[in-house]
Amino acid sequence: MPATRIPTLSVYDPEEGAFIHRTGANEVRGQAFLRQRGGDVVTCASETVWLIPVTTYASERIHNIYGTTSAPARSINQVDDADPRYLQDQQNTVCDAQGNFSFESVADGSYFVVTAVAWESASGYGGSLVRQGGPVMHPVSVRGGEVVRLIISP
Repeated sequence: MPATRIPTLSVYDPEEGAFIHRTGANEVRGQAFLRQRGGDVVTCASETVWLIPVTTYASERIHNIYGTTSAPARSINQVDDADPRYLQDQQNTVCDAQGNFSFESVADGSYFVVTAVAWESASGYGGSLVRQGGPVMHPVSVRGGEVVRLIISP
């Protein structure tokens, strides 16, 4: 039986997150990784990283997915499809092989940084591959030309 998708009840307001399109003097840099049970580290290499402005709509979606909006977290739920305008009001980049990412010229404001750290491993009888890990999130606020370095490893 497929998992129930949690609906987003808030209505997306494009004006609330419009600051994402402004040029600023801040930088958000970081690295995302998870440690496997055996101790190996897996990064977000080649995965897209999203910089999402904190809005009422985004906060509800993030809380529904991660169970929090205030701490680094891994996803725990599935949600409904996002409003297409919400998806347009984001910036994105890609993690390098070491799991590093960077957003430059970021406007003052509060954001959610979201990416995925995932790998496949053989499971059970027959050794079929199963995807493990998944989406991770970290909140961040920047003001006045800050350079913020995040470690996303919930």
